[in-house]
Amino acid sequence: MTPATAIDTSELEDLGRATLQIVHDLKNQLNGIKLYATFLRKRFDSENRPSEEREILAKLIDGLDRAAREMTTLVRYSRPVELRRRHANLRKIVLEAALSSNSEALEPAFNGEFDPDALSEAFRFLT
Repeated sequence: MTPATAIDTSELEDLGRATLQIVHDLKNQLNGIKLYATFLRKRFDSENRPSEEREILAKLIDGLDRAAREMTTLVRYSRPVELRRRHANLRKIVLEAALSSNSEALEPAFNGEFDPDALSEAFRFLT
């Protein structure tokens, strides 16, 4: 390894660590916002607020969950992939990934033991 390569590698490692810290902090902030939004949703449900207000909160919570999953993608690049296999509907995962890229997935369900987050990420990159 040349000295220039060693410096480049060191800089990339530093960048990776800094990125992970930023992602960690952002995910904590998103979780705080989600906690507050969940509190509001429960309060709105008990107060019989208009359905459109409850729908807006549901969309906000879904968006926060999606953003957290996307940030987790950055974290996955920093360490070896660990599959967390569990029972999942592969058709649903494929359909959600396909819909996010304007594709179609119309086959019956493929049930089995899968890591839904890793597959969703992989399918999004393939489409």
